[in-house]
Formats: sequence, C-alpha cells, structure tokens
Amino acid sequence: MNKKSIKALLCGAVFSVALGGMFTACSYDDSSLDERVSVLEGMMSEIKGQLSALQQAGAAIKSAHQNADGAWVLELSDGQVITLSGGAGIKVVETDTNFIFTVDGVDYVILKGAAAASLIYSPEYEDGLVVIENTDPVMVSFLVSGKEIKNLDGATFGVMEAHELKTRAASNNSSMFKTVEGATINGNILNVPVKALGVDADKKYALCVVAEVNGVEYVSNYFTVKMGPNYYFSTEDLEDYGFAASVTDAVKGDQNVWTATLPVALEDGVDFASLFTGLPEGCTFEIGQQVANVSPEALTALRSGLASDGKFDFTMRPGQDFAGGFVVNIVLNDVVKMKVNWIYVDPIKNVDFKGVYNGKCGAHIEIRGGDAQPYEWLPAGVNDIDMAKDFSDAADGTITYSPMHDGGRFINELWTQYTAELKDKGDIIYHDGTRYVTGDLGTKLAKGSRGVYWTSHQISVGSSNRRNLDRPFDEGSDDNIAWCGGNCNGELTWDGLPGEGRVLLGIDLKENGHLVTTENYQGWNMRIGVWIYYEYLYGQACIGGDALVWTWLNRRACPDGVDDGYIIRARDGQL
Repeated sequence: MNKKSIKALLCGAVFSVALGGMFTACSYDDSSLDERVSVLEGMMSEIKGQLSALQQAGAAIKSAHQNADGAWVLELSDGQVITLSGGAGIKVVETDTNFIFTVDGVDYVILKGAAAASLIYSPEYEDGLVVIENTDPVMVSFLVSGKEIKNLDGATFGVMEAHELKTRAASNNSSMFKTVEGATINGNILNVPVKALGVDADKKYALCVVAEVNGVEYVSNYFTVKMGPNYYFSTEDLEDYGFAASVTDAVKGDQNVWTATLPVALEDGVDFASLFTGLPEGCTFEIGQQVANVSPEALTALRSGLASDGKFDFTMRPGQDFAGGFVVNIVLNDVVKMKVNWIYVDPIKNVDFKGVYNGKCGAHIEIRGGDAQPYEWLPAGVNDIDMAKDFSDAADGTITYSPMHDGGRFINELWTQYTAELKDKGDIIYHDGTRYVTGDLGTKLAKGSRGVYWTSHQISVGSSNRRNLDRPFDEGSDDNIAWCGGNCNGELTWDGLPGEGRVLLGIDLKENGHLVTTENYQGWNMRIGVWIYYEYLYGQACIGGDALVWTWLNRRACPDGVDDGYIIRARDGQL
C-alpha cells in the first residue's frame, strides 16, 4: 500500500476506531501525516511478520475474532493468544478448514485447529524439514491430540492442502503430494507415508494431512517439505485407450483431452472402467483438472463419489449438472495416462414444474379465523398445523376455508391435481391424497437432497382489530369500525418478518409443511406466503413457479387479549 493511498484512508477516518483512536482527525500538515503513515506502515509490517511466522510454523487457529478496538485476537490450538493490532487493514475469510488473512493483497493461509481431534507434526530432525530426494514415499510423524487412535482399521488418509512456500497461495493444490499405504500407529504417534508428485526440485512446500479414523476426522498443522536437488517425477504421459461401444461420440480436443457424452445416467451409478477397452492392469481413476465450469460444491461431490476402481455413485449433492463436462483421469503408477471430459445434462432440466398452477399462483385463503369459520381461530401459544393436510381436507370438503382472490379455485381445482412427470420415465412429483411427494423418478433424482420441501419467503403480522367475537360480520358499519378501533381489515403492521422477528413472535413454517408457533405467539393475525420446492441432485424447481398461495390466520377473529402494540414495539426494536 503506498503512502498516497494510506493518506486517503486516514483522511477518511477509516482507521480511527480500529487503531484505538490513534488517528482522530485529518491534518493538513503533510509532515505530520507522513509520521502517522510511517506508524501505520510499521504496524502493518508487524502484522505481516506475525502472520508469516504463524504460517511458516504450521500453527493452527481455534478461533479468531475482533475485539472492541478492532484488533484481531487469535487463539491457537496450543493455547497461545495473539493479537493483531490494526484490524481494519486485514480481511479475514474463514473456511471449513482454514483462516485466510489478506493484508495488502497478500494471502496468509493458516489451518483451522480442531478442538476435539487433531494431528501435530512431530519433526524428526533439528531443522524441522521433511526431505524428499526421489519418488519413494517418506514417513511423516504426527502426535495425535484430543481423541485417541487405538488402531487404523478402515482409516483413510489424504493431503488436504499444499502450496509452494514462496507463493503463500490459498488455492488447494493437494495433488502435489499424496499419502500412500503403510500408515502405522505407535502409542500416540501416527506415522503416515507421503509421496511427492507434481513438484519442482530444490524447492520448499507446506502441506497438511487429513486422516479419518472410526468416523473422526484428524487434521494436521502445516509442515515444510524440502525437495532434493535431483528430484524429478512426470505426472503425465498420455496414451489412448479404446472406448466401449456404448460411447459413440468421443473426440480428442485441445491438450489431448477427450470429450464424450456419458452413455448412462449419472444418478444410477457409473462404472467408468466399463466405458473403456484395453485398460492396463492396475490403473485407477481420479477427478482431473476441469476444463468446464464446475462449481466447488459439484467438484467435491464428484471427488467423494468416485472410487479409485472407477465406480461412481453420488454420496452428496453436486447442485448442478455437467452439460460442459467433468474430467476423469485414468492413472497408472501415479501418472495420468488418459483424460476424458464426460458430458452429462440434467435429465429434467426442461420439465414443466408449473403444471396446473401455470399463471394461477398467488391465491389468498383464510385458513383460521376467517369468514367461513369466524370462531375457529388459532389459539395463542404452541401450535402445529400440517398445512398440506389442511389443504387436502379443504379440497375434499372435510374442512372449510374462506376463499379470497381466487382462493376457492386453488383448493377445489388445483391443489390435488398437480403433477410433474418426465414422459415415459415416470412421476417426479404427485399428490398422494394428503401432500406432494416424489414418485420413483423424483425419489431417485433427489438422492442426497431435500426432495419436496416448503418454505416461506415472507411471513407478515397484521393488526388484530377484527375482534368481532360478539358482533355480526358487517364490517362496513360505523359502530363496528369504532368498536374494532380501525377499519377492520387486518392491516399488516410488520410486513416481512426477519429471522429474529419470527423467533420473537414465535412463528415459523417448517420444510415439512408444518406451520408451528411457540409460547411466544399471542394469537396475532398473520399472513404466510407459501412456496414449495423440489430439490434434487442437479438443481431446484419451484412448484407452480411462484408463491403458491398466501394464507391468512386470525384475520377476522382472534383470541382475547392480543396486544397489537407488542408487534409495533418489536418491529421498532423497543422491547
């Protein structure tokens, strides 16, 4: 950061709070300002040195937060607490595995410490380095911390992240190194063989190892690996194996990457080895460097689902299809021999999920305390309404709702008639007499996903001035208006409750379609916008394409003693 830009920041009072009031005004004395800039530059230099030292030492951070002065306070896994003054000049991003500190455009990646179980690198030599001279694996030792490891039955190991030290890169380059078979445990010392792959001779790298033992994940701190001056290993030596007859459109493209359409449904499980001929014995499969736009989540799903023998099955949801392809490598003795970009398109991408609701969403209905049932209001306190069942009961006449704005059509003509299907392949969603459920195809495609779920993009609370408990329903009369204390229309007083507002008033719509209230609910009039979605492996679709229905409760009648002023005070933060 140059002095000119720092001066601009100081004049804008950006650092006045973060640096404990050190800079409180913008002086026109340039020499005075230069002195302040020098102080700030020295402070930022000190922060960089602290972060660099933590990264080089392989420290692990259990927690990081800013104190009242804006400084970052770091609690390390070994119990140390370090304070980085001048927090306004630091950008901090917390991931599942790391804390990434950015100072003057430079990233410092420091492992997130595991409170319950972790591995602490145990150096063998005085310099603390792991030295790799050739392609043979080396044994790296770790002290097991937290949860004891008694044996390694079923344990898995891997390199979580690696980077060349001089770059301090935040990107995951775990393919530079790999763990191999032969790990041992001796007391609380775990020995893991690590092999170098695509790295350069005579350079230093930092990496961390991850182990999963009996369902417990252990992550190590970073340690330094120094490559010997004569190290050499080629990670790629491409050949062309034959494709099975089912693969009909394979074409070799740039950088010798083949592209082909996957001939089987990815959600059914795939044996990639069966899609080739002439594979050498001992070859394995891995997810390669992608040539198409594959999201980090989808890439994780691919990696977790592909076994080394080529058998694939989703263990988690990718959230996208692979119309641009995903690369699978064929590997022999750690050398990539063939790369294929497989194309697979979401099979229900073009299915119409609007169905009978096409252009007919947004009906309003009163499901409690309405015209048709003025005294059947929702009581104050804890309630649980299965809205799907209520909608279905209203459709067959078991209960009566008050239709508003085409609400009668929603119940009588649309709710039970909805279906989504793929021609010749079966139902995706249908009404089973009580609620919307997934058919065989919908269930298969929803593996690892929520399937059909409900949500409320908006819940609003209104005035409960329709307390016509002993009055006729002639809301237009002057005496009724005077008695209600308003125009008796249930006006919204808190339109669009935020999450904390829903908790405060005790109102929520669950993903299973149940409207629930807690002891915080006093019986207020409320309006709920109901959306129903279908979430599946490759995406998400909105049933009807919009807000399916707007439901009102206690709009025309409600329990005695409802305090509308509480809503106003809650909305305005005056409670």
